[in-house]
Amino acid sequence: MPEKNSKRELRKIFNNKVLVLLVIIVCAIWLAVASRPDKLLHIYFCDVGQGDAILIKTPQNKQILVDGGQGDQVLKCLSNALPFYDRSLDLIILTHPHADHVGGLIEVLRTYQIEKVTFWQVPYKSADFQEFVDLVGRKNVPVLEVTAGDTLALDQQTQAEVWYPLSNEELKVLGISIDPYDGENVNDSSIVFQLVCGDFETLLTGDAPDTVQKLLLRRGTVEESDVLKVAHHGSRNGLDREFLKKISPKLAIISVGEANRHGHPHQETLEKLKNAGVEIKRTDLDGTIEVVSDCKTWWVK
Repeated sequence: MPEKNSKRELRKIFNNKVLVLLVIIVCAIWLAVASRPDKLLHIYFCDVGQGDAILIKTPQNKQILVDGGQGDQVLKCLSNALPFYDRSLDLIILTHPHADHVGGLIEVLRTYQIEKVTFWQVPYKSADFQEFVDLVGRKNVPVLEVTAGDTLALDQQTQAEVWYPLSNEELKVLGISIDPYDGENVNDSSIVFQLVCGDFETLLTGDAPDTVQKLLLRRGTVEESDVLKVAHHGSRNGLDREFLKKISPKLAIISVGEANRHGHPHQETLEKLKNAGVEIKRTDLDGTIEVVSDCKTWWVK
């Protein structure tokens, strides 16, 4: 009798293990199917507190991260948006080296395999920026430096058209004698680019202030965009009225930390957007915001 009970218990344990294994296999298959590319453009404006981090997944599944916030909150956004087994990014774009943009990229470089990085090498000294530069060097990640007029082909349907920074030659043509990239105010060196996929455009502005926006208007660069990432977390000098009018966005995204000490977003900037009839979404109120497009129409998920 004890021997029969023992066999029954062993059979029960074996069946349970088989059941668990089957569940694991089914879950793995479901996750693999669910994470297959859907041939849509996805832009995740990550909730990383007071900072910027934007993940772009192109229709052909290229993965680009623009800035990384501060700390490791960006890793949560990446793990939610990407398959659990995927630890690679095709491109990192650092708009400028302030801590709330570069800090999280240090953790990303440690955790993910990065194919290329793009950043403007301004003479700005900080521990975070230096560590980022050192990590890029140690991992032998190729560095692309871009200026206005350059186009980064992200896939066959999607490109990043760089509006800023301007070359020294263009600055001279515009009569700018003071070097805006001297490290005194690195917001002035923010990489600004328009993400274009067919008929859908998104403008990503880093922390480029209204002075840069007016410069772009003078240059004749500014074009309409469906979505605008408002510069500098919606600060008072983060949005020029004529710049906004020219872009004519339907949706404005403000990446900002809850109850932050800077008072962002500023009421004046919010009023400019409201008066222009632009829908506003904020990461402090809405969490991570996902914009999806088939490169013809677009929607917020």
